Amino acid sequence: MNYEKTTFEGKEVEIHRNFHSDGSLNSEWTQTTYELHGFQRKFYPNGKLKEEQIYRNGKKTEHDISFYENGNIKSETVLFNKEEFKKSSYFENGQIQHEAITNSEGKTIYYNKSWHQNGMLASNHEYTSTGDPIGKFIHYFDDGFIQTEGEYVNGEPHYHNVYLTKDNQTIKKGEGILYSDFGGRMADLKSECSIREGVRNGVSKTYKDGILKSEVFYINGKAEGKSIEYKPDGSIEAFAYFENGIFTKREKPNKKSS
Repeated sequence: MNYEKTTFEGKEVEIHRNFHSDGSLNSEWTQTTYELHGFQRKFYPNGKLKEEQIYRNGKKTEHDISFYENGNIKSETVLFNKEEFKKSSYFENGQIQHEAITNSEGKTIYYNKSWHQNGMLASNHEYTSTGDPIGKFIHYFDDGFIQTEGEYVNGEPHYHNVYLTKDNQTIKKGEGILYSDFGGRMADLKSECSIREGVRNGVSKTYKDGILKSEVFYINGKAEGKSIEYKPDGSIEAFAYFENGIFTKREKPNKKSS
């Protein structure tokens, strides 16, 4: 098959295309005979650009951008510094939603911030240049009222004050219950754990769609001993074992460890 030709950074490349069922352009990309080199784009059925990446000798570069159908930017990655990248995402109305700096391995460094759709800051976390969380962290409700405040000690979160709602403080001065909503692709998961002296102590229970999924025992913020994983019917799926926060083995009931 004969492909339209162009050049990218002095190298001749072929332009490949495929189409939606109605005949409109679905995607296009450039490549040498053997690998992606140049642009890769996808389009909405109305012809508007959906996303674009740039490849160089088969490897994705720092250029990675996607759009909502209304034309506003949905997410983008740009070069921040040598081998460091700024990743941003936006609400459909154009308001920034999330921003973080990552290294070439995808690890968050320097900072990680998020915003509510009304433009109010939702959270702020700081990191070292090697990706270790440091200092204080704060989460806010969409009116600016503090939801969670704490600090990282040796890379581990210590919770000082947490509000489930503005009228319901669940952790006060490092003591109470931590309720977590995983959100995103794990929005069906929720957990709860007692907090003493700012860290997890006792049993942390995780639920999926309201059904108990696992129980993990914590001592001074680190998983310890035997934890239990449950099947949806409530029977035991497996046991997992931890020592000072480090996973050591997993085993099925009445079966050898793996």
